[in-house]
Amino acid sequence: LGSGLGGLVDQVKDARRISYAELPGFPRSGVSGHAGEVVAGHFAGTPVLMLSGRAHYYEHGNAAAMRPALEV
Repeated sequence: LGSGLGGLVDQVKDARRISYAELPGFPRSGVSGHAGEVVAGHFAGTPVLMLSGRAHYYEHGNAAAMRPALEV
């Protein structure tokens, strides 16, 4: 979720949060408004795993840096 939808993570019930910094090899986002964490829980009664923020090509200059988030 990016800046526009980032508030949805606040609606996740029983949320468990893991910072990207705790995940080996996971790229960190430097964009303002991107929390840089994985949020797991329930949204509208459905189990979800949300990525709050992501790495962008212009931050790293390497498309491969974005792969770990897509492979989760």
